[in-house]
Amino acid sequence: MFLPAIQARGGPSHTIFIFIMFGVVQVMGGLFNVGLGPGRTSLHPDDLSDEGAAYWLGAVFISVGIVSLLVGSVRGGCYLGFCAFMNVVGSVFSIVAIVLYAADLSDTSLLQMCGEADIADPCTDVANIGQRLLTGMNVSLIVLSGLLLAVSISLTVTSICAIYRMNGQADENVGFYCPLPKDVQISRLHV
Repeated sequence: MFLPAIQARGGPSHTIFIFIMFGVVQVMGGLFNVGLGPGRTSLHPDDLSDEGAAYWLGAVFISVGIVSLLVGSVRGGCYLGFCAFMNVVGSVFSIVAIVLYAADLSDTSLLQMCGEADIADPCTDVANIGQRLLTGMNVSLIVLSGLLLAVSISLTVTSICAIYRMNGQADENVGFYCPLPKDVQISRLHV
């Protein structure tokens, strides 16, 4: 089994599953960011599309996810420390993504593309549909960035706890992360 020194609530396989599952979520979130990058319209200089923020945010999320996936399959405290560091970086960039997408949400208006058109003009109708799509995309990316923030914080805490477990410095007062004492017998129900 990988990472045999880690004794999480369900054993080493439970901790490995956490790293793999959350790593896949981070990679998928990064791909979602990169995939929605070409769909953005640059409305003015220095907006979110002009900076290419979706691409570099997606690259950061993908790289953090790959490191988390590697920790699930490679032994060693050094990898756990690097995973904790990368997930702190992922947390910071998740906050940056939330701020950038929220600023883009409040700043963009596609109605300015139509100029002085009437309300009954087809350009206004298309601009309103495009505005709804852009708003939905920004809200989706804000929610996704919040999810990636939660995942990065969870993996940071899990990595640090795993490092303490490997070094034998676990706090025995924390009941959730500590294994059961050896004198407690666990009975299994056979169905």
